[in-house]
Amino acid sequence: ENRTTPARAPLLTDGRGRACLPLPGAMGFWLGTFFFLLLEAVFVAWVQFRRVDEKPLKHTLYGTAVFCCWISWALVYASQIHTPIFVTPVPATPE
Repeated sequence: ENRTTPARAPLLTDGRGRACLPLPGAMGFWLGTFFFLLLEAVFVAWVQFRRVDEKPLKHTLYGTAVFCCWISWALVYASQIHTPIFVTPVPATPE
């Protein structure tokens, strides 16, 4: 009986020899950004098509909230993908 082993996916490394998970594509950042733009469009429609007082204020508040959430998400995303940019370990020197 001739059994063959299933082919394994090639192991990806992060440049330092550590194994890492393969990304589904280079669209991770842009897909997340699109989600936040879509969320902002929903909020614009929500404020614009309802009878509410002070529409410019509500547009500003929703827009600021979505932007702050997006910038927080983008910084966390970037720090997980490009860790050496944000953290540079300093070797301990013996005293």
